Amino acid sequence: MMDKEILLLMGGFHLLDDNPAAIQQVIQSLQNAAVKYVCPTHCSGDLAKEMFKESFKEKYIAGGVGEKVSLPDTIFKTF
Repeated sequence: MMDKEILLLMGGFHLLDDNPAAIQQVIQSLQNAAVKYVCPTHCSGDLAKEMFKESFKEKYIAGGVGEKVSLPDTIFKTF
């Protein structure tokens, strides 16, 4: 475990060929590690993106090539 929170974890999580149980395990690990926001991209896979969206709810950020990602200023004040 890390002793600090992670504000945003963004990138390809390489879950494209993984089953739902394996993806859920990754999601649970990130939640346990206090990751605040996630932005899974490219090789995360559609199933993983949907599962991340369902699990992280409003703290899920859709991303991809050419997308601009921004977080509200209020997040940085509380982090």
